[in-house]
Amino acid sequence: MEAFEQGDSGLVVIDGKLIEKPVLRSMYRVLARAGA
Repeated sequence: MEAFEQGDSGLVVIDGKLIEKPVLRSMYRVLARAGA
């Protein structure tokens, strides 16, 4: 998540996989539901 927050493009490559900003929003929602 830090890579997204530092980047301006809304895209990041982690372990050779391209992850887009909508995925980040989804991850934040999951963490919020889990109480993290």
